[in-house]
Amino acid sequence: MELRHRPIQTRGIVRFDAILNAGRGLLADEGLERFTMEDVATRAGVPIGSVYQYFPNKYALVAEMATQDTQALVTALDEAAGNFPTQDWQQQVDHLIEYIARVWAEHPWRPAVYAAMRSTAATRQRARENSEAIARAAIRPLSALNPDLDVDRLYRVAIVIVEAGQTLLNLAVQSGTLDDAILYETKRLTRAYLRSVALSHG
Repeated sequence: MELRHRPIQTRGIVRFDAILNAGRGLLADEGLERFTMEDVATRAGVPIGSVYQYFPNKYALVAEMATQDTQALVTALDEAAGNFPTQDWQQQVDHLIEYIARVWAEHPWRPAVYAAMRSTAATRQRARENSEAIARAAIRPLSALNPDLDVDRLYRVAIVIVEAGQTLLNLAVQSGTLDDAILYETKRLTRAYLRSVALSHG
């Protein structure tokens, strides 16, 4: 699951990114079962040895895709934290969910990566670690809703939102396009849960 090598020089970074992009496209087109390192190399236009220079197997490649997706979401949460506290926090929550949903709909590898990360014990463990990282990033904006809640409770709230949100967003893009009705229900469910958290006494 771990990378063999992470490039530092520009040429290596370009090749590394080309491999990842090829893997994303292949995963979205073919699914994990038909996903091979040879096909990744062919699509990326690099020797197969270059793929194995960085990734020991396809699961490590998928895990790196998931890690990068997680880092992007953590960055988005950090930026969104500046909008809390606010009287229209529910609208801000809607905007964040809509942003994430659009990203998933516009980049079909994201739901494919989500599914692939649940394929083995090792990938499921990495997926759990990624969810935990997202949840930790969500603690700051959540704390603005109810300053009386301690960090442990806020983390539990965050991890529930993260896991439920990923499941619902995956459902919303199952057809290949964004299902606005599912998105609406996702926003409605999240707002209702967060309102109860805001009114909670611990």
